[in-house]
Amino acid sequence: MAVHPSFRGKGLGRRLLEANTSVGLSRGAALSRGLIRIDNKASQITFTRCSYEKDDPLLSLYVALPGRQRDVLRRFRKGWQQTQVVTFNYSGIWLEEAIYTKSIDLSELPEPDEMSVGFLLPSKNESLARTALDLGCAELGQFHWWQHKYVV
Repeated sequence: MAVHPSFRGKGLGRRLLEANTSVGLSRGAALSRGLIRIDNKASQITFTRCSYEKDDPLLSLYVALPGRQRDVLRRFRKGWQQTQVVTFNYSGIWLEEAIYTKSIDLSELPEPDEMSVGFLLPSKNESLARTALDLGCAELGQFHWWQHKYVV
């Protein structure tokens, strides 16, 4: 979620987040979450005001550099869920530790070389960070998940 700079400070982010949270509840979601860069204080305040809580682990976001997507997908295939993502800025594959039961079928996607591949790793795990860098990934910053657990 993002609010254009010329519209910030008007409560739009809060209203968008409240609407998202409400829709999630109406559709039976167990939780709603957002990934916020650690230096994005405005988003952290908005999420706090909407009853979201920061998850403890500090995470580093990695993205496979052009031409390295296949290597990353091969390395992180087992035990990781692959989710197709389409946003205003990019489309690609998001890798996450398997917390859900179903991953996408990678054979149904366009060639990996044409897509972004991104994933989070614990910032303190130097071994995994070295693996990601050796595979041809760039670290894009540090983040926390912020989540809202629904009470049913």
